[in-house]
Amino acid sequence: MPLQRPFASGRSTLPEGRLLLLPGLSCLLAFSLGCANPGSPRPPSLHLPSLAQKVTAERSKDQVLLNWFTPSTTTDGDSVRTSITAVVCREVSQPTSVPAPQRGGALLQDSCKEIQRLSVNPGAQRTVDPLPSNFRSGRSGLLTYRVELLNDRRRSAGLSAPAFAASGAAPAPVGPITVTPRRDGLLITWRPEPVSLTSDLELPPSVVELKRSTTSNLPAPGENSRSAIAPTQRASRHLPAMNGRNVAGEKGQGDPQDVLLRSRSSQTSADRNGAPDPNGLIDKSVIDGLTYTYIAQRVRTEELAGHQLELRGDPSPPATLTFKQLFPPDPPRGLLSVRSSSFSARPAIDLSWEPGAESDLIGYNLYRRDNTNPSAPLTPFVLLNHALIQGAAFHDPDVLTGHSYLYRVTSVDEHLKESAPSAEIQEAFDK
Repeated sequence: MPLQRPFASGRSTLPEGRLLLLPGLSCLLAFSLGCANPGSPRPPSLHLPSLAQKVTAERSKDQVLLNWFTPSTTTDGDSVRTSITAVVCREVSQPTSVPAPQRGGALLQDSCKEIQRLSVNPGAQRTVDPLPSNFRSGRSGLLTYRVELLNDRRRSAGLSAPAFAASGAAPAPVGPITVTPRRDGLLITWRPEPVSLTSDLELPPSVVELKRSTTSNLPAPGENSRSAIAPTQRASRHLPAMNGRNVAGEKGQGDPQDVLLRSRSSQTSADRNGAPDPNGLIDKSVIDGLTYTYIAQRVRTEELAGHQLELRGDPSPPATLTFKQLFPPDPPRGLLSVRSSSFSARPAIDLSWEPGAESDLIGYNLYRRDNTNPSAPLTPFVLLNHALIQGAAFHDPDVLTGHSYLYRVTSVDEHLKESAPSAEIQEAFDK
């Protein structure tokens, strides 16, 4: 039997329907039919922490307070898995009051010198830069701070955006402050700033900033003495309030949150040589029964290289006082009287006065004394109104022809405290 030659005719001896594929063609077909496209390959991550964010610098006395936020992701968007080292550096510019050397039209600066290196975790960070003695005196200059975040291989994505602070002499300390209760609020006083400090260096005047915190000591509902006041009486609190100089209180009317109050110095470039700062303000926003704690700090604002920067002095020790409204209101002023009579009506006397300036007034009391016979023993003043008078006027119909009367009026506040009587006025009906 002759041998068969499988490929003699150019056909395969494989079963019908099967093809013999070359290895390279098989791989190409597999890719075209079943393999997904993996995309462009990514380079290996360097695990660089993202740049430090929200960097701020605040000059307070002899140091600069630095704050920033350390992100929790790398520049590739991955979570930070390595330790992070923060490097804080400081650039020093020439004081603005001294002509600075120029190089190519730019301000000549020292390089960003490393001043701190510390281990940090993602989140808010805070550190302090104690300034050298030569940065704490004299005229002000510009300090620039940046933060660099390093991974465990000491590599970073670069420096953060700059934050600015001022060098130079800080404002004088306020010293202990005194809190004194008054009828119109709490008076906070402090030691005036020495004039020589600002005049010798030609520095702008400072302001005193007070941080106020509040503790509530108000009684539970039903225990407050104000509950004894009738609703119609309490509703008269719309009477005009007093406005005064250096009054703070537009913010936080009784708000238990921290409130900032500011008293601006009266010094200007013209009167800097003799005029002290006001060394006090009246906080009119206080509420009876609340405890207030004040901390004062002197603040000076300067413009350096286009940046508005604050220099803060040493804060005062806290001073605490519970406000108790123990003072009666002021007596009313401007009491006037007018006789009114006609042939068809009984004689009467109409009285009016200036409304009280206090915001907590709830009404007035009007008193009258018969003064027809001045040589007779004096009779006492008699209260004419049965309920508090809500307005600053009263109609007295209970008068007699031929009699003379003396009138006086008092103010009453929501604590039911009554003022001293007003000046007296006399009115009479002839026979």
